[in-house]
Amino acid sequence: MYDDLGGWLVGRADSRLAAAVGAETVPLPPLPAGSALVAVLPHPGHPEPIGPELWAAPGGGPRLLALPAAALKAAANAGYACHGAVRPVELRRPLKPVATSPGLGRAITPNPTIQSWVAQVSQTEIENGVNSLVAFGTRRHGQPGEVNAQNWIQSRFASFGLATSLFDYDSGADVVIGELPGQLDPARIVVVGAHYDSINYAGSSAPAPGADDDGSGTAGVIEIARILSQQDFAYTIRFCAFSGEELGLLGSEAYAAWLESNGAEVIGMIQLDMTAYRAGGDPRSVDFVLNDTNPALNAFSMDCFAAYVPGLPVQSGNLAGGTSDHRSFTRHGFPAVFPFEDLGQYSPYIHTANDVVGLSANDFVLATQITQGALATAAELARPLAMSLQHAPLPDTQDELGPYTARLTATPLVGQTVTAATLHWRVDGGPWQATAMTPTGNPDEWAGDIPGQVSPATVRYWLEAEDSLGNRAWLPDALGAGDAWYEFIVGIRQVIFFDDFESDRGWTHQQVATQDDWQRGDPFGAGGTAGGVSWSDPTSPWSGSFLWGNDLGAPGWNGAYAANVHNWLESPPIDCSGASGTRLRFRRWLTVEEATYDQATIEINGSQVWRNPVGSHVLDDAWQQVEYDVSALADGNPSVRVRFRLQSDGGLELGGWNLDDVELYAVAPVGGATDTITLQGDTQGSVGGVLSYTIANAPALSPWWLVWAPNLNGQQFQGHSFDLGPPATVLAQGTTDAAGAAAWTSSPVPPGAAGRTIYLEVACRSGGAWFDSNALAVTLN
Repeated sequence: MYDDLGGWLVGRADSRLAAAVGAETVPLPPLPAGSALVAVLPHPGHPEPIGPELWAAPGGGPRLLALPAAALKAAANAGYACHGAVRPVELRRPLKPVATSPGLGRAITPNPTIQSWVAQVSQTEIENGVNSLVAFGTRRHGQPGEVNAQNWIQSRFASFGLATSLFDYDSGADVVIGELPGQLDPARIVVVGAHYDSINYAGSSAPAPGADDDGSGTAGVIEIARILSQQDFAYTIRFCAFSGEELGLLGSEAYAAWLESNGAEVIGMIQLDMTAYRAGGDPRSVDFVLNDTNPALNAFSMDCFAAYVPGLPVQSGNLAGGTSDHRSFTRHGFPAVFPFEDLGQYSPYIHTANDVVGLSANDFVLATQITQGALATAAELARPLAMSLQHAPLPDTQDELGPYTARLTATPLVGQTVTAATLHWRVDGGPWQATAMTPTGNPDEWAGDIPGQVSPATVRYWLEAEDSLGNRAWLPDALGAGDAWYEFIVGIRQVIFFDDFESDRGWTHQQVATQDDWQRGDPFGAGGTAGGVSWSDPTSPWSGSFLWGNDLGAPGWNGAYAANVHNWLESPPIDCSGASGTRLRFRRWLTVEEATYDQATIEINGSQVWRNPVGSHVLDDAWQQVEYDVSALADGNPSVRVRFRLQSDGGLELGGWNLDDVELYAVAPVGGATDTITLQGDTQGSVGGVLSYTIANAPALSPWWLVWAPNLNGQQFQGHSFDLGPPATVLAQGTTDAAGAAAWTSSPVPPGAAGRTIYLEVACRSGGAWFDSNALAVTLN
């Protein structure tokens, strides 16, 4: 997709995608040679370029024009570029899908601390801020009024104690930044922005007071900075006043591009642009702009407005007349939101000499309410710093009786007291349970119990605490409570297969179309940018000296998969015949375009286990451990093959797969399991010769015994059933390796054994439980 026109998307033709989402599609005629595709969004009272029309929305609205070079140059002037209402459709730069934490989907329960900050938002401060900006006169980009406003905004940020800086991108005024560093994870950033430049379409010398557009939004950002600058948050908040917006989002585009190039983690951008106009007789409301914004963040912010500003109705829709600085962040892959004064009746006086207080900026109650909701959104995203949490994760256990006691140290940081702590847990994907934790008597320590579980079982849990002001914190640290969790197993982890690729164990790879670029070796750390999307490969394997991956970046290669490829890497056959509850676990470093265009899949014997998501690129920038339940496909199967597949289309090639430490394992019950170990080797022997055997799928790093008996009558030993009957004699013993394997070769077969048939079985002891192998009959001659 190349552009979001509000209800219409400009993109590459894809009948499958259109059918999947039920979208209407309209093919465009060929673009004339030498022309650019230009989107024109209606902006009442403003000039529009003239050129061949390729498409127009039914009933009025956005249009697509084909403009030759001269007309495109004219369209770049101030009369056309304002708010992105006239803009080239960048056919070589697709929209970048935005990744958003699932925590944004949670409902908002008002935090009393944040409510107190919302109540501090001052209508007088906002009105005074707008008047101060108007007093600078025209703030057109490149003119003195804009520079004077820049200096005033920076001084205001500095007076609040914020770390201030100027982001210089051209010869005009700069982006003004006031930063409040996060205390727990400062790399996560919340941006609160507005633009402080103004314009009058009557000409560069015409007065442009810019009271509503966007003195109102800028004053709102300054007011939010005044209040929040005195608080502490887990994540960083950057208050940004953008210049050059009216000439085509210049400042925000430069800044968002810089953030992307530096790998910044912007978890949310809140744009305030025009908050103070209300048409006569129109009830107050806030309208959320749906185009060029993130759906999940929109829903989150709407919840914040409803929770913290309950007297302000919340509406949403598409903005047909231009856009604002949020668009720059969306285009560079950052989630953005844009609460607006009114989609249908916004100020008709903007971009004229009449954009003044009283006529255009005529409702500072509305401006105050929108500012309050934006403050609440920013505070909820950045998470008020209330307490420090510490927890030692629970380890795997073979104790079925329980309970499993989780301990949480919750230390208050703002002089309040921790009033409650909760342990949330579930077993084997079942419903979440909540257990109230209680103080242990140790300083700031709370404890809660998960009841004992019958093995095998997988237990997941997370913890949260609340203080006397209603502030909440949780572990593991994630954007939303419960977005991440700890995990332990009850039972015995049995390794079925493990390969760290340090030797060649028979993996195969094949080209289906265009190229087979699977390579085993040491990666070269290649990277690059494709279509505005930055990617990188690892500089080293997760372990050892070898990994498997697509194009490792050796001389003559570039590290990226090619266009229109289809290839795969497949494991050797893996015997899971004795396994139950099989899981696939491995280390992954994957960069791939979203699945509408490129597909990275994992398969077990041809059945898909996982595929990259639609609508969001996978852009690993570190090794990830991933795990999937493959029991439905692998349990009891003597020949399991794991396949990693990659398919691409004609554009946006990234780094592809990088894999290491691939493992299949199962969790056995604590009581042990029968015939879970695989014994293979000679079934015929001769006097004077030797016999050789291998042991696989045994518990890792555990003692083993190879036992022989003259019969298969079976017997019980320490509560475990073995195949061999008495008398049984130990032939050999040892300890399995990290993969649960071992090998043994006998001394020469003695003459007295000739003519006999004996039976062999392996016994293994792990975690207080016995395990055994299949029985093997051996005939001696």
